[in-house]
Amino acid sequence: MTHPKLARALGAAALTAGALLLIGALPAFASPNLTASGTGTVMTQLPALSVPSDQPEGVAVANGITYVSNVAQHAINKFDATGAYLGAIALGSGSPYPTAMVASADGSHLFVTDGNSTGSVFSIDIAVSPEVVTAFPVAGTPFAISLSPDGSKFYIISNSDALVYAYATADGTALGHSTADGLYETGFHVMASADGTKVYETMRDGQPPYTTGGIRILKASDLSELGHQDLPNASGLAQSADGSKVWVGSTDSASQSVVAELNPDGTFTGRTTAVSTSPQTLVVSPDGKKIYADSGSLDVIDTATFTDSATAMVTGDTHEAALSADGLRLYATDALNARVDVISIAQLTLTSPAKVTTGSGATTFSAQIADGTTTIDDYTTNSVKFDILNSANTVVATATVAPNAAGAAAASIDLSALPSGTYSVRATLDPVAGTVVVTAAGLSVAAALAATGVEALVPTVLALVLLLGGAAALLLSRRGRRAV
Repeated sequence: MTHPKLARALGAAALTAGALLLIGALPAFASPNLTASGTGTVMTQLPALSVPSDQPEGVAVANGITYVSNVAQHAINKFDATGAYLGAIALGSGSPYPTAMVASADGSHLFVTDGNSTGSVFSIDIAVSPEVVTAFPVAGTPFAISLSPDGSKFYIISNSDALVYAYATADGTALGHSTADGLYETGFHVMASADGTKVYETMRDGQPPYTTGGIRILKASDLSELGHQDLPNASGLAQSADGSKVWVGSTDSASQSVVAELNPDGTFTGRTTAVSTSPQTLVVSPDGKKIYADSGSLDVIDTATFTDSATAMVTGDTHEAALSADGLRLYATDALNARVDVISIAQLTLTSPAKVTTGSGATTFSAQIADGTTTIDDYTTNSVKFDILNSANTVVATATVAPNAAGAAAASIDLSALPSGTYSVRATLDPVAGTVVVTAAGLSVAAALAATGVEALVPTVLALVLLLGGAAALLLSRRGRRAV
């Protein structure tokens, strides 16, 4: 039991504090100045990589280096993160025709298809210097390649029969192949499922009007067919990180291009989205929130809403595309125009106090641009606009500033006159030519976050609690004194 004298002291202190707080004699109680943040994306087309020779086909990124298969040079070109050329990896004698490329998950090896009629796959050890190239004989004219999740197998499509073949990555041992089913004519992309139990192959007509095509689902252990799904002119192929969703690009005879979503067994989920051009290449962002669909122009699909944002990015006739590990650079090969297009996928991150107090004056809001380079691209000619929105999404305060050379922008906005309530904060990087702002956190433009607004009610509630608590403590102390 609390001692009567202690109870009286605590009760008196609580009553006094409550009364002073209620009449405003004490400073208003401010909630902790927690930080809220949100991130949006802004895309910019950068200068293309200067390929030493023409016909760049495949592309992969490993350990910060971009590797490009160069048909005309019969080699693999290397570029650092700034786009500087680092030289070439020679592929040996003869006239190899390097096309599709994939990097191992640990970044130690590249596997490159040789589209020559003889047929081979190059295993390139890039963990050593100089790189070591080993050629494995495979079925004739391979043109698409994928690795199993554990890295023990590679799968190719042979142009000679449109079948999928499996080989051991360690020594090139043949492990089996699929069989023809007479449904589709030409293979296009191959992909191992995330759990390693299936292999997917998109197929299409060999020539217009492209009325047939689809996806085959194969059993990884022996490449027997588990099922198939018709999709006109099926092409691009990607999946979610957990393999629960498979995405396929498709274009019908009326040139209607879509990306369709399937379950792992090939059944449709019912979600499709129209895209601007034939989606021959699909690449998923590291966080799984975006699908980049590419074949001449770039579309961005939000995987949550499955809605498309067409961009102003012109990428030519993309054969392959790859993302840097941080997801802030997209590389797309364009063999017809002898270039590798580079897209900066910059992140605009907004930070804000989560709570402010009535009468606190100007509040600072900050935004930071990051685009995957040591020295970021110059955004000082752009502007960042900060908007404060009420619960009806009406802008009630705003400020516009220019980012500095380090990509940072900050603005002070006076919120003193705002009534208590809940608000949201939105930051928008002003679009420049060739730039698109992608929705984040459900608002209409770039980075947005919820930040609780002014809480004038907090001091009153606290005062009442103190008064009631103090009165109760004094009452208990009197009872305790009578009992003594």
